[in-house]
Amino acid sequence: MTEKHSPQLTEQEMLENIMADGSPEAKELTKHYLKLLYDWDTSEARSGVEHLMHTSTYWEDEETLCAQVPVHSGLHNTHGIVHGGVLTTIMDNSMGVLLSELSPVPGDILTIDIHVQFISAGTGRQLTCKASPVTVGRRISYAEAAVYDEENRLIAKADGTFYLKQASRS
Repeated sequence: MTEKHSPQLTEQEMLENIMADGSPEAKELTKHYLKLLYDWDTSEARSGVEHLMHTSTYWEDEETLCAQVPVHSGLHNTHGIVHGGVLTTIMDNSMGVLLSELSPVPGDILTIDIHVQFISAGTGRQLTCKASPVTVGRRISYAEAAVYDEENRLIAKADGTFYLKQASRS
């Protein structure tokens, strides 16, 4: 086992070892992440996080951005449920994308503060995050988000404060 994780192995050797001797889960995750990396340059994702989580977004209405994330074991914690950090990332990213789209001036949205409440275990094959604005300002904005499972059960919710770093004027 130590040999598989030896720093002397090349990336090609590590990949070959996983595909030859890895667990079914390791093989599946390897295929999943290789596909995401292979598609990196042609991705329409707004961020690396969106791409790596294979997030797809759509507008439910004029002010509600929905983000769907497929669940796989690479997103689980040691209890076999979606890790709280993953849920937080989904909500943070969704609120940031939402506010970026709704912002009255161009610039980058940066998280100042986020409060998260975990309600129930994140299970199933897909999660949906719904993000809505609370206040959209020229510098400071507020949003809220909630993550639901396939049965529309509330998994987690968050509210956040965001700073708009306005684009430099040319």
